Amino acid sequence: METVTLRLQGMSCAACATAVERAIKQVPGVESCSVNFGLEQTTVAYWQEHTSVADIRQAVDASGYQAFPLSTAGAEDEAAEKRVQEQAIASITRRLWVGIVLSVLLM
Repeated sequence: METVTLRLQGMSCAACATAVERAIKQVPGVESCSVNFGLEQTTVAYWQEHTSVADIRQAVDASGYQAFPLSTAGAEDEAAEKRVQEQAIASITRRLWVGIVLSVLLM
């Protein structure tokens, strides 16, 4: 049995953490999963003969969140993580400006 710790992105509440945990536990070969919302990490124990880290990451992606290996982040994973962060920042910035414009109009 192998254990892997993954960084998670996209969670905004405890319900998100529960959704991620549920998605990971549905992957065949996963023995246990623990999601820490505060640290944005998950620790997964799985049988290497039945599943892989890629399968676990796909399950997280399918649930609407992103997962990246904690200690073995390669250049490709780091680039993907950076793109996700940039998209999140752009979305927040757009919402901020829309809020400012609507607030000014209501004055």
